[in-house]
Amino acid sequence: MIEKLIVTLMVGFVTGCGLSTPTIDTSPMSSAREMLEEVANTGVIGDQFPVIEAELVKLKQSDGAKATSLLKQVKQLKVMKDEAKIKATASNIAGQL
Repeated sequence: MIEKLIVTLMVGFVTGCGLSTPTIDTSPMSSAREMLEEVANTGVIGDQFPVIEAELVKLKQSDGAKATSLLKQVKQLKVMKDEAKIKATASNIAGQL
């Protein structure tokens, strides 16, 4: 009787403790968001803008107005020199994605 209880508990424990797979954001905007968050953290503008712009162009298919607005903001961000403004603007754009 106790053996059956132990086996039942062990099976329940093993099946209940399986590894779960983490949820990964695979949306088309995820890499653009990540790049913008990096710019927001560092204040450094690198060569990531072609990828960001390409993803925003893809967004035009589902939300043209939002994509147009974000592309305009990214264009402004690309020419900024003030680190604080770069960080704030990049953070704002990333928050919209």
